[in-house]
Amino acid sequence: MTPHASPVRSLIAVLLVAVTACGSNDEGSAAPTTQPAASTTSLEITTTTTAEPEIIDSVTVETVATPGDGSTVVEATETLRDGVPTVKGTTYSIIDPATKTGFSLVSSVDGAYPFLAPAYASLTVDEAGMEGLITIVGLDGTRTFIEPIVDVVQIPADGFQPLTEPVPADYLAWFAEMPGVTVGPVVETIVDGRPARSMTYSTGPTPNGLPCDANSVAGCLAALWNPNGAIMVYPGNETGTLYELVVDGRRALLDVTIRKGAQEMFESLRFLNENEG
Repeated sequence: MTPHASPVRSLIAVLLVAVTACGSNDEGSAAPTTQPAASTTSLEITTTTTAEPEIIDSVTVETVATPGDGSTVVEATETLRDGVPTVKGTTYSIIDPATKTGFSLVSSVDGAYPFLAPAYASLTVDEAGMEGLITIVGLDGTRTFIEPIVDVVQIPADGFQPLTEPVPADYLAWFAEMPGVTVGPVVETIVDGRPARSMTYSTGPTPNGLPCDANSVAGCLAALWNPNGAIMVYPGNETGTLYELVVDGRRALLDVTIRKGAQEMFESLRFLNENEG
């Protein structure tokens, strides 16, 4: 998956900040950033920026009880910041001030790049955002593309609304119908103590090779648009696992690729609630 956040970078693996489904329903016309889901090759990588979205007030949580069973604490030593590379072995956390929820995880690699936006957070191997590791998206308020084969580079900031529709109740089933995508069976599982549904996927060459972003020559499938300024697109030959679940009453999607370090980050992921700190 390639992440693309407001300051458009490029690739499918995007983590939309305030991960735990910030769920903003504001459908303003913020310039979207494309980011691939599995292999960070999303539309969001045209320019790089280290500025944090003002709407996201990241805070460091020294010890926060996980919502799972209330008995485990996570030591979060650093605040996850947009565009600031991570350090291997360090625990990062971020809380969305609007929902008072967020997440923490341990960076399993040096130099993973965070792409953050309200209700969207993604970590990628490269600064351009073309090689995704893990992405977390709040599905409430996010929209799916009616036609996934679309040249997102040519869509004006105010032109996404008519090309998208609300995320369906069963996002995994919707995703499985995208052209060129091969999926495994849907499996009932657990993510940080919460019931979830998972599905493996792999993408093939896209039918018409429309680019992921202004700098890409590879074809991409457009999946999700977040009105807060993020687009999730998938380039060809991406492989990963999608997890759909509910966190504190809000729908959330996780995309974990097969790149080195992604699974370890996923296993260390803990959803946080500021009120439980």
